[in-house]
Amino acid sequence: MDQHNYPKSFLNLLKNVKGKRSQIVVQHILEHGYITSEELQRQYGYEHPPRAVRDVREQGIPIETFRITTPEGKSIAAYRFGDPSEVKNHRLKGRIVLPKSLKETLPLFLLMLSVDTINTGLPIPHFSSPIFSPK
Repeated sequence: MDQHNYPKSFLNLLKNVKGKRSQIVVQHILEHGYITSEELQRQYGYEHPPRAVRDVREQGIPIETFRITTPEGKSIAAYRFGDPSEVKNHRLKGRIVLPKSLKETLPLFLLMLSVDTINTGLPIPHFSSPIFSPK
């Protein structure tokens, strides 16, 4: 699907993708229809190509992974945009960086929580429980 077949709203979201690595992936897919792990390594110098694609996915942009065969007969990963209707709007800001102070106190909080529940005999909450789920 070339750039002109994507909805205008999807193209506008792609313009707002943050990060050099993410922008390179998006631009290459727009120009060529897909990008391969080999291109990410050879053309752009990325040691771990899936990480570049993950950066785009973390910003809510749907990316499909598929396999292609190189002229040498090697099967490699390739990536293209997925269905534009599957944009994850809650992720459009990318990864959330936690403040260092929170990261330092979180293990202590979890330790206190688990000790407290052991002393009371109540079950230890799991991270999938509603108190840990984002609203």
